Amino acid sequence: MKKRVFTEVKKSLRSLSQLAIKGHAEDRINTLCGLIVGQINSKSSSIPGLSKGLCKNNKAPSQEAHAQRFLENKTTDFDVHFLPFLGGIISNQVEKQVKKGEKLEIVLAVDGSVVNSQHIALMISMVVGKRSLPVCWVVKKGGKGHFSTEMHLEVLGKAAAIFQKILKKFEGYSPFFCQHIPITLVGDGEFDSVALQEFCQNVLRWKYVFRTAKDSKLYEGEDCFEPQDICFDDANYGNAPFVFIENLEYTNAKLKNVAFLYWHDKELYAEPIFLLSNLDDPFLIVDAYRKRFSIETLFKDLKTRGFNLHKNRQTKINAIFNLIMITALSFCIIMNFGEKNDDNPLKDRVKRMDKNNYSVFYYGYEFFNYCLLNDIDFSFSFDKTEFCADKNNNNSG
Repeated sequence: MKKRVFTEVKKSLRSLSQLAIKGHAEDRINTLCGLIVGQINSKSSSIPGLSKGLCKNNKAPSQEAHAQRFLENKTTDFDVHFLPFLGGIISNQVEKQVKKGEKLEIVLAVDGSVVNSQHIALMISMVVGKRSLPVCWVVKKGGKGHFSTEMHLEVLGKAAAIFQKILKKFEGYSPFFCQHIPITLVGDGEFDSVALQEFCQNVLRWKYVFRTAKDSKLYEGEDCFEPQDICFDDANYGNAPFVFIENLEYTNAKLKNVAFLYWHDKELYAEPIFLLSNLDDPFLIVDAYRKRFSIETLFKDLKTRGFNLHKNRQTKINAIFNLIMITALSFCIIMNFGEKNDDNPLKDRVKRMDKNNYSVFYYGYEFFNYCLLNDIDFSFSFDKTEFCADKNNNNSG
């Protein structure tokens, strides 16, 4: 069974990268695939769990030492072991937007989360429906708390370089990729700094929507006000759940061209939400901000609902960074498996069809386990022309 899953994981990565990998590089990819297999099978991010997917017939201590070396090795590299596969994942998602006739855009969500008892990670993800896919991250030592503006800019710069590289690679090759695809970044109140907004506005030329504090300083001409000063009056605003003001200056630094949205949907929130953006449409701002919560579901899938990332005992930052990389690939593989089997005739064997209580990720995991238990052919391939499981297989177990 382990070799079967290993073969499908390796095929899935090859279907994403289209790279010819040989020699020592292939040995390292084989190790990566083995660790993904161990993580998917065990739903664990511990070294014993990861090492169980390695195909070498060594004793457990040797397997675990091999897994640990991969995490700590300086040659385990984001650009080699993640970015080529991420490029394929992003290209697939953008192509799906085009085929569905949806507006061509990329929405990124940024947030931080605890990854073990001693470290936290700041991550940028790409929103896909109600979920999001990991794109890049930075790790620092510490418990819960905010990251510095420097680290915000660092991870944002990494994301910008990734998308520039991926979109440029496909420019002139596929109609689904061009450098004019709009990118919008969404985040909570931690990310409303002048430096970050200025970076989005003037350097990246990205749109953004960030939550801000009730006592933030905003200037309309010579007049200064704080979000908490606004008295929302339904009679004055025709029952609209927001007040929208454009062309403001933000804080005493007087950052220009900032739009402010006071949004209070009383059916959803007890208190109003204050948003800053460089979008010029309040409905687009609200729609973008709603997508921010997708990264919270991602963290839950990486941790309690999926691979228990938060229970790892790694102490070195580079090892935690690489562990997140493995977990991100495991997540993307299971997500893709769930999406591609959404219309599988065997779906009702693992999910009640009268209820919509399974996420795509959870369904993907349950369907994968069903295929294994009932000896049903399956494929993790990201190729659009292949089924992810054999829909003609009538083996009901």
